[in-house]
Amino acid sequence: MQIEIKLKRILPILLGLLLLWSCFILAVFLLGKSDNNNQAYVPKQADFVLNIDAKSFFQTAAYDVFFAAQDDELVQQIQRFSASNKTSETWNDAGIDLFSDVIYFQQTIRGEKVAGVLFNLIDSKKFISAFSKNKSRNQFTAVHEHIGLLLFGNSKTTQRDAENVLQGAHQPMPTMATKSANQLLRGTTQANPLLGTGMFTLDIQNQQLTIQGDFTARQSHSVPWTLKSDGFHLSYGLFSTAVQDSLSRMFEAQGFDMPTIAHAAINYRGTSFGKETVLPDGEMLIHCTKPISKAQFLQADSVWRKWGFTIETVTNNTLILLRENKAYTLRFLDDETLFFGVKTTNILQKSEKHLLLMEGDVSNLTEINGGGLGALGLSFYPPFKASKYYFNAIDAVKIELKPVHGKLKLDGKLTMKDKQLVIPEIVRFFLTMRPN
Repeated sequence: MQIEIKLKRILPILLGLLLLWSCFILAVFLLGKSDNNNQAYVPKQADFVLNIDAKSFFQTAAYDVFFAAQDDELVQQIQRFSASNKTSETWNDAGIDLFSDVIYFQQTIRGEKVAGVLFNLIDSKKFISAFSKNKSRNQFTAVHEHIGLLLFGNSKTTQRDAENVLQGAHQPMPTMATKSANQLLRGTTQANPLLGTGMFTLDIQNQQLTIQGDFTARQSHSVPWTLKSDGFHLSYGLFSTAVQDSLSRMFEAQGFDMPTIAHAAINYRGTSFGKETVLPDGEMLIHCTKPISKAQFLQADSVWRKWGFTIETVTNNTLILLRENKAYTLRFLDDETLFFGVKTTNILQKSEKHLLLMEGDVSNLTEINGGGLGALGLSFYPPFKASKYYFNAIDAVKIELKPVHGKLKLDGKLTMKDKQLVIPEIVRFFLTMRPN
């Protein structure tokens, strides 16, 4: 539901602007870039800011989507979206300066997260008129001089909040010492609970997306175990308090009292549909901040039976579980570390310092074997269909965030297969995934 709500809000903005840029692409090459006065209106309390070089971004997007990709099917998808989504009509004459940057930010108001988009305006009255006609729930509009704000809030958010955000205390948008021709996005974090303070950039060039960044190092500890990368691999140690609480409640609902999770690693190679159950192929390793009670896992016969497992072997540290003759191992590697999965040979007693490591074959995420009508029905489900098409278009991906010389360093690269381009495939993904 949350994904659908976000799509309804963000898609009209991105695709509406993209359609406008397809019309103005010749002018983009001929005219200069406008002043970016909205950079002076970033809220002081914003903990995340994303600056989109709108001229370069939409110029590149429009060219790649409507010309370079030579994909008639994608163009028809965009046209159908524009025709069926009334909200996109808002962008036909919204008074927005298309030749200046767009700024997206997040901040907390009265304990709740809100998000906003700052535009430079040519005509303030047109901006107000355009968005008052197609106002979504919990969406607010504010204008100050030639700056426009769209604020996406919650049930507690008011129009006054939007006005206070735009006219309140601000922080200057950091400038880059150097900027590549392909750098389309620039983001900053301010005292972010997960990353601290820092900056990252995202470059897009034809078939490749590159992300780099540096952040103030948060307190992090290496863990003594990890998994050998096999299939799609994710190693993660950036659990927020909210996520940790949710995971604890999830385990508690199954009868397990799980300590705070500090780090987790996952291998995933796809799923098979058995006669009666689903059979995932992969491994999971969980490292907690405190010792895990072994007995509650090793003696939870009724829980394993409820999940479709039969217990084959029990030792002081290990369970061998069967599910339709597929064997899974649950093993305590030490007092704080738990392994569950198919291949114990993928366990590595090796110090893991990554706060984030994502690599491997992402097409495994939508790999389904067997299943009959169940798998067939899933293949028509828009989020699954969109994800499968997009993941199959990716040749290689590696994103890592780890401590380096007292800071957190972010490095990532995604490369598309064959002649497929980054931006057209992203547009196709969201159009295929969008709710009907």
